[in-house]
Amino acid sequence: MRFVRILAGVALFAVAISFVLIVVLGRSVDSDRDSSLTSTTDPALAQLTPTVTQPGSDSVLVRGTVEHVSDGDTARIRIGSTVETVRLIGIDAPEIASADPADCLANDATDYLTRLIDGKAVYLEPDVNDRDQYGRLLRYIWLPKGDGYLLVNQLIVGKGLAVARIGASRTRRNASSS
Repeated sequence: MRFVRILAGVALFAVAISFVLIVVLGRSVDSDRDSSLTSTTDPALAQLTPTVTQPGSDSVLVRGTVEHVSDGDTARIRIGSTVETVRLIGIDAPEIASADPADCLANDATDYLTRLIDGKAVYLEPDVNDRDQYGRLLRYIWLPKGDGYLLVNQLIVGKGLAVARIGASRTRRNASSS
């Protein structure tokens, strides 16, 4: 039963994100790109055909550099001279320290996110809530690729290493304002 709920959540999240990406986020954004991050030979992306898109023109993206991945949905990111703990919005990855058998993919989720973003420049997009109850920044993380970006939050769910948190997450500002 849990597998069916996870699968349904992943499918719903993928459909919702695809709609947002196609309809709402098809506009371009002016920002610098790090060409070293756009390699198509990145092993973390090799198994995927991710959607390269542009965040909405009303998006406020802040550039940061990933210093450490804590688990499958949390990373330490340097933003200017400050290092912040950032929690990816809209997903829930298995917990590393958990004894729950449902969290058996915790190390896989952490390894995947590490290969995907560790040491790289990323762009952070805020949403309705700035921080969670633990003081972590809540953000969508965008990874530059070619002429657009990959939504890291979506990649992790698409890989089956996290579940979409549709009920607990807020609707993106971009989607609700159009």
